[in-house]
Amino acid sequence: MGAADLHIHTTYSDGAPTVQAVLAAVAARRDLAIIAITDHDTIAGAQLARKLLAERAYPFEIIVGEEITSREGHVVGLFLQEVVPPGLSAADTIAAIHAQGGLAFAPHPFFNDRPWRARRAMDSVGALAGSLPFDAIEVDNSTPCLEWANARARRFAARHDIPALGASDAHIVAAIGKSYTVFPGTNTADLRRAIVSGTCRAVTHPYHATELLGYFRFWLGYGRPARATDATKAGSAAARTLASE
Repeated sequence: MGAADLHIHTTYSDGAPTVQAVLAAVAARRDLAIIAITDHDTIAGAQLARKLLAERAYPFEIIVGEEITSREGHVVGLFLQEVVPPGLSAADTIAAIHAQGGLAFAPHPFFNDRPWRARRAMDSVGALAGSLPFDAIEVDNSTPCLEWANARARRFAARHDIPALGASDAHIVAAIGKSYTVFPGTNTADLRRAIVSGTCRAVTHPYHATELLGYFRFWLGYGRPARATDATKAGSAAARTLASE
């Protein structure tokens, strides 16, 4: 059985760790066969990760992903070849993912922080997860305090017979691999088949107190990327450079 963390953020959007820090942390763990870098509205960080993987032969595979801001909420695309623009409807976002051979899942489908934050860091599609052609639903998300939303997502996925994924939604290194997806096999082809066939399952582990403290410090602004907008611009430039190589 393989394990995959399919929802990780870096400094290319609103995560604290650099791409290099994520790769080093995953390599040190040795229990994840696959990760997906899924920064908000960019694939530049994921492309950089793939480039570094080719250069350094890390002992795991990397999926190019993106957490896309659709009009109805966030949608994660996996196995992407090109960026999917924000601002489309959720249905059109999923169609754009499928058009390039990707898979789409609904992250944290029953939680959003819209009432508390001007910028939608976590925005969900809600019950649309059952009526749109998602390939899977994230039922275990390791963001602290989401237990109730995860429980609702698990019930929803079971009721609608939609494959269930576990993913950390890591914004700090300590969160990587706290939730993950277990699947028959060891590689990305096996993972893809497991998602499509629904033979994968979600696994989650609790945080230690020091890890929770690290997340709360991140939320308070400690350890956040100092210039997230510049990181996003740099990511776009990096994506253009990598595409031209």
